[in-house]
Amino acid sequence: MSLRIKTLASFVNIMDKVADVGCDHAYLAIYLAENNSCQSILATEINPHSYQNASQNIKHANLEDKIKLFLTDGIKDIASNEVDTLIIAGLGTHTILQIIKDAQAKNIKKLIIQSNNDLYLLRSSLKKRGFYLTKEKVLKEKDIWYTIDVFTLTKYKQTNLINYWGIKEPLNKKYLQENYHHLQSLNNKVTFKDLKRKLNILYQIYLIKKYL
Repeated sequence: MSLRIKTLASFVNIMDKVADVGCDHAYLAIYLAENNSCQSILATEINPHSYQNASQNIKHANLEDKIKLFLTDGIKDIASNEVDTLIIAGLGTHTILQIIKDAQAKNIKKLIIQSNNDLYLLRSSLKKRGFYLTKEKVLKEKDIWYTIDVFTLTKYKQTNLINYWGIKEPLNKKYLQENYHHLQSLNNKVTFKDLKRKLNILYQIYLIKKYL
């Protein structure tokens, strides 16, 4: 099992009612079910081919009685009392935000998110919807950085520093250093003719240095 899947699973509690949204092959749902990690687990997939793969994997693992599988968009066909924790991994931020928007009327209390892009937009938008970043893990697997964020309804002062660069954690230093060097490289290439982008890069550099 991949480190990314194990890390996603590590944020699940025994009393959570979990929906793995966009489950692909259902590896995460299977891992949760095999380890009795939560109260209940369902998996959803919008792509029919991926849905069939997930269904076959669940059957092969003899977990049809533990994992409910749905062919649906997000959790649109899921009853509000069936889930309180969403896991959404491997999708883009705009897609994730749309899924969460559709799900907010369904008693969701916790979000475990691994977005492929635009973490600032993800964090700042979820804050406006009442979900605050409370836990985080950054990991590197096969030379790719993954940021896994956990959002709950626990309100606190979530600053722009957190919106851009997450929760300060000494173990994240290499990740931050790589991003800092990337921003410096971009800054050298972008001129003040593109003023908006230039200022945004400089602002991100200013913020990230607070963590380094």
